[in-house]
Amino acid sequence: MRNLATGVRPDILAYGLFLVGAVSYLHSGAAKHRLGAYFLWSLLIPIKLVAVVFVPAAVLADWISSTTRSREKLQEWSAGLAMCGFATAGVVAYNYATIGRWVNPSHEHLSTQSVRELLWFGYDYLRQFFWHWNGSVLEFPASAFFLVACALTIGCLSTLRWRHANKVAFRLGLSILVCTLALTLVRSFEIGPRLFSYGMLLVLASFAPSGRFQWLWVSYACWVLATGALNQWTSLEEGASHPAYEQLALTSRGLPGLGDAYTCTNSFHVLDLHIRIPTHPVKGYPLPEECESFYWVALPAFDRSGIVTEMDRPGADWCEVGAVPGATMFRRC
Repeated sequence: MRNLATGVRPDILAYGLFLVGAVSYLHSGAAKHRLGAYFLWSLLIPIKLVAVVFVPAAVLADWISSTTRSREKLQEWSAGLAMCGFATAGVVAYNYATIGRWVNPSHEHLSTQSVRELLWFGYDYLRQFFWHWNGSVLEFPASAFFLVACALTIGCLSTLRWRHANKVAFRLGLSILVCTLALTLVRSFEIGPRLFSYGMLLVLASFAPSGRFQWLWVSYACWVLATGALNQWTSLEEGASHPAYEQLALTSRGLPGLGDAYTCTNSFHVLDLHIRIPTHPVKGYPLPEECESFYWVALPAFDRSGIVTEMDRPGADWCEVGAVPGATMFRRC
C-alpha cells in the first residue's frame, strides 16, 4: 500500500478493467459482449498506452482461430479496431496539442537499454512477478529468500497442466504478449512484468495445477506473503514524499529556468509533487532536444524507489544559472 501511495501509477485500475474486459470477451459467445470488451479496452488507452495492443491482439487471435470470415465477424472486428483507432488518435492529438509531439518523448525508439531489458526478461519475472523484494537480492537474508522463492516458483510451474477448455484464453494471452513485444520493438517501453503481465495472466489461466501438488502452491503463497510482509515492515519507502526531497523542492522555488516549458531532471517528479512545477524525468545523457533547462539533483536515493538517478553534471553545452543545496539549475549555453 505504501508503494502505491508514494509511487502512484494507473496499473491497478488498468489491470482491473483489462480483466473485466477479458471475462466479457472469453465467457460469452455473443458479439455484443466482445464489442463491450473492445470498448472497455479502448477506454484504457488514454490511461495506459500499452492498452493500444489489446484490441488488435484480440482481433488477431479471433481471426487466426476462426474457420469462417462471415460478414458479421468482419463488422465486429472493424468496429473494435475503429474504437481502438479513435482512442489512439485522441491520445496522439492530445500529445501534439500539449507538447508539440505526436508521441511522448519518454517512449523513444528502441535502444541498447531496451535490448538489455529484453535479455533479462525471464529473470525479471522471477524477481518481480512471482516474487518481489524492495531492495537488492544480493544481500543476506534477501538472497536466501529469493532462492527459496525461485525454487517454489519453478516447482509450482512444473505442476501446471494444459486445460483445453481454456484454449481461447491461451490464444488471446499469447497474442497480447506477441503484440506487446512488437510494440516495444517500435518504441521504448519498460520491458518487464508490469507491462507484459496482461497477456501472461491469461496464458497462466489456461493451465491448472495437478491436484496432488496443491500443497506446493499453498507453500508458495505462504512464503510470498510472509517475505512480502517482512519486506514492507522493515524497508523505508517514502519515495518523493521524503522530507529531504520536499525541502529541496521548496528551496528551489524561484530558480532561473524552473518555469521553462520543458524542464528535464534526474529526479522523478519531485518538483511536480511539492511545488506543482511540471518536469520530465531522464535517466542518462544525451538529454532530449526538447529540454530547455535541466534541474540536476545531487541528493542520494534515500530508499529503493529510485526517485533520483545518479548522473554526472551536464557537459560544456549546459551553463549553470542557479543552485541551491542539493540541486543545480542549467540552461543550454
